[in-house]
Amino acid sequence: MLLFILPLCFLGVLAADYTLPGDCPNVKLQENLDYTKFSGLWYNVASYNSDGREIYDCATLDFQEDNLGYTFKETYVEVVEGNRTQKMYQARVDPTFDAGNNAQFIMSHEAGDKVLQFPFFILSTDYDGYAIAYTCKWLKQKERKHYVHAWVLTRSKERLEGELLKKVEGTIAKYTDLAEHRQSFVFKDFSDASCSYSNKLDTDFFTTVFW
Repeated sequence: MLLFILPLCFLGVLAADYTLPGDCPNVKLQENLDYTKFSGLWYNVASYNSDGREIYDCATLDFQEDNLGYTFKETYVEVVEGNRTQKMYQARVDPTFDAGNNAQFIMSHEAGDKVLQFPFFILSTDYDGYAIAYTCKWLKQKERKHYVHAWVLTRSKERLEGELLKKVEGTIAKYTDLAEHRQSFVFKDFSDASCSYSNKLDTDFFTTVFW
């Protein structure tokens, strides 16, 4: 069964700021998620991070099936010391969660005697055109706060418009945290300029920076 840790650019979640009041809201997830149909390449065309952290260029998510289950790889471009740098990281999807029933994905990584995990959820998808992915974490202290990260994924790198845009807008409107911050979504293109880079780092693996 497929479980995956979104993010789409999950790097930096360790330092996330809890900027929204209250606990994480209850959200309706995609029903009867078909994780085989969900597999493959997705383009991150728009994102919202409630804490205002950077949203990287030319980000893609790739889920592939192998003889052990599923793998996940994210590729993106960021500016490092003034140089546009392509980075990649990958992880194995955790087979111990029931993603098919609750549209939840978990990426796991063993670090010594600890197992690090990061969840994200699929709010809605039609498999061939778009998916809305989402994660929320709340601060377990007297003053309840939470942060939200959301990603608009598409199968095509083309600009989000027309009927597909209507579907995405309709889905976002159903979720309070997202609808109230609709104008805070950052849209990205996949032009040659946006995806250009001068440095390329070797593939990294899921580590403590994700949580």
